[in-house]
Amino acid sequence: MNKLFQLRDVGLSMDGQAILKNLNLDIFAGEFLAILGPSGSGKSTCLRLLNNLYSARFGEILYKDKDITDYDIQSLRKEVAFLLQNPIMFKGSVEINLLRAHEWFPDSDTQNETLVKILNDVGLDEHYLYKEANRLSGGEKQRVALARLLLNRPTVLLLDEPTANLDPALAQRILNRIKKLQERYNLTVVMVSHDHELVKNYAHRVAFLLEGNIVAMSQSADVNDIQNEAVMAFIKESRYEI
Repeated sequence: MNKLFQLRDVGLSMDGQAILKNLNLDIFAGEFLAILGPSGSGKSTCLRLLNNLYSARFGEILYKDKDITDYDIQSLRKEVAFLLQNPIMFKGSVEINLLRAHEWFPDSDTQNETLVKILNDVGLDEHYLYKEANRLSGGEKQRVALARLLLNRPTVLLLDEPTANLDPALAQRILNRIKKLQERYNLTVVMVSHDHELVKNYAHRVAFLLEGNIVAMSQSADVNDIQNEAVMAFIKESRYEI
């Protein structure tokens, strides 16, 4: 498999506190990678490095064998799309929100039939085009934001705790849809989570990030077999069981 990202001895500190410490990680094209760890372990920080929302203080991050800081920031974020846990909706209809994709990236396909298809792909029907975006539920807003990203035909989808605070059944439905979108759009998916039991059913690989460093990596089905005391303690204390 081709290495899409290569993180080499990456370090990042904020307010005098080390968040990431000599982190090394390869992410392969077409895979679904889950980064697991407790709150404060550096998961979301790691995710933000991948589209240059944050810049590493130390080490090197390569994207497609090129230093990530050498990319035009707009082009990078078109390819490497970031779905926030609480996405921003702009004033106006869902259609207006989707058309923002064309404002940011003029080559985005925002014809009406494309908007409808994208909405259908994320589980919303065409009537949502005319609904007020800020009046949607949290889950609906997230799907609209995802549709907006997909209009740009990204290569990578970064997901920051997309199932946080959801009941297990709804969380499974969301990840089922993400998995289908990954296959349909040929995406590389990198997701951070704290829920090992949920993600092991969807991810190809799972990386455990504890105290700013990756302490273990496994194929998803082998998560519970990792013989690492810190990982075993984290799994034992995981918040949800399915």
